[in-house]
Amino acid sequence: MLRWEKVILLTFFSFLVAFPVIVEGHGIWAMAAPPSQFGRYALLGMIGITGATLLAAAQFVLVLTHHYCRRCVNFSCPLNHVPKPMVDAYLRLNPVMRGAWETSGYQLGE
Repeated sequence: MLRWEKVILLTFFSFLVAFPVIVEGHGIWAMAAPPSQFGRYALLGMIGITGATLLAAAQFVLVLTHHYCRRCVNFSCPLNHVPKPMVDAYLRLNPVMRGAWETSGYQLGE
């Protein structure tokens, strides 16, 4: 992946988390403002929903990086966590892909 593609990917994933949290934060602010017609239970519910959203986002990142990104062959992805020895072994078995990686400056380990 090119640098700008990595930036776009990370921006997209950040947006997936940030947008709901910002909207829910605005809801918390609106419910906590002094002339609010909402009660404390609505405010506590909104805080709970925001916490659940953050937990869901953390779980999404955890599942993605630990179960999917460790098996992915897109080694240039910023979320990829494949160990270097496995990448090297994969590239040794795939000469076309190895040539492309070595052209971009990648060096196989010994």
